[in-house]
Amino acid sequence: MRRTFPWIAIPVLLFAMPQPGRAGPMLVPVAVGADFTAISADGSTVVGNIGGTGVFRWTAAEGLRPVPATRELSPLWATGVSADGSVVVGVADTDAGQRAFRWSEAEGLVEIAMPGSVISSEARGVSGDGSVVVGSASTDLFSGAFRWSEATGVLSLGGSGEAGLADAWGISRDGVTIVGDRPAPGGQEASRWTATGGSRGWGTCLAGSRGASPGASPATAE
Repeated sequence: MRRTFPWIAIPVLLFAMPQPGRAGPMLVPVAVGADFTAISADGSTVVGNIGGTGVFRWTAAEGLRPVPATRELSPLWATGVSADGSVVVGVADTDAGQRAFRWSEAEGLVEIAMPGSVISSEARGVSGDGSVVVGSASTDLFSGAFRWSEATGVLSLGGSGEAGLADAWGISRDGVTIVGDRPAPGGQEASRWTATGGSRGWGTCLAGSRGASPGASPATAE
């Protein structure tokens, strides 16, 4: 069930934040129990969470501000921010469970729509310009990593098999390369995915320590 968390006066700590192009740090008030989770490329924007009850965004110009909830979505965790700080991604609470979200000043808080009947979804990374989001989802049509853009919508990156990614954890600035993991004999296997090369595994930790060579296999997304 979706929860609505009021923003109330709470104890704060002061965090020394570097100021790009300026001498000396700026003291940023941060709620006790808050976590910084991502920072923009130039360090001008920081996003984070307050004890799993809300998401905040800090800039030198605006200070600390919550990412506002909507009637359908209550932000829980921020997991990524674009290079210029204008786009935030993460996980929101809804009446139907947890859902991946994308937030921008222009569009506000928006759920990343998944194909089929959604059980849960999480956004975990965003490209430099904010146009591509990656994460993981479970639906009646697929379970595993996904890649989203406005042009393509959600693409499954292969589900839980070795042909793709079971989980996506990050994406390159240009939105081309995705990193995550997939099941492999002996445990999880760290993997790197591209549209042209598919999923390339780097061996389990145990196998890698014995000098095993990385393997490659095609992904199901085009």
